[in-house]
This record gives sequence, structure tokens and C-alpha cells, in this order.
Amino acid sequence: MIKNNEKINRSVRRTQRDLRNSLIELMKKKPILRITAKEIYEAADIGRTTFYAHYKNQYDFLEEIETDTIEQIEGYLHRNAITIFNKKDIIENAIVNGTIGLIQYWLKNNMHIPVPTLAKMIVKIIEKIRS
Repeated sequence: MIKNNEKINRSVRRTQRDLRNSLIELMKKKPILRITAKEIYEAADIGRTTFYAHYKNQYDFLEEIETDTIEQIEGYLHRNAITIFNKKDIIENAIVNGTIGLIQYWLKNNMHIPVPTLAKMIVKIIEKIRS
């Protein structure tokens, strides 16, 4: 897998971006269950060897996107000193489950919203619930 925290050159970043964009475009047309790794790397104009050097299959690639997205959101929340676990259990569960549901909805609907915008939406929801 290509790790975001490693220093990577422009070519690698471009490859990651192209693969991600290809998967997003394909997911606009059909579910991941009907998308092959070959469709992803061909749409990105990336070689088969390059794709498989970093990912086992299309599901592994999607999982990395999901993990990266969650890490980015967590990082944003942490950097902005957002603590969501300071209310009663019911409110905490509502916040956590609502956040997870929003992220799942975002992932299933082709990730049209940039991660920072999604994180800001989550923060606004949390702030409304907390007030």
C-alpha cells in the first residue's frame, strides 16, 4: 500500500490521484462489486504491475481510500480540539453513530464533497447537538 505519511514524489501522488478519480468515476456508474481492478487501472492509464505493487485488488484500494478519509477527518477534529465524548451516553452514541453514518453515506455516494468540507459539516452537527 502507498502510505500518505511517507514522503512521496509528484509521480506517485499523481498516480494515487488518478487511481482514486478513476474509482470514483466508475462508482458513479456501478457498485464496487461490479468494478474490476483492471477497469480502475486502465481508466487511470496506470499499468497493471503498478496497481498490484500497492493493492491486492479493488476492495483493498477502496479500503485504503476509506481509511485515509477517516484518518483525515479524525486529524481535522483533533487539530481543532473537538471533543465529542463529554455528554451523556445517549448523546455520545448519537454523535458517533451519526458521524459514522454520514461518512458511510459520503463514501457510498461517490465522495462528491471534499474531506475538509465533510469534516466541517460533522463539526457543525456536533456543535448543534452539544448546545
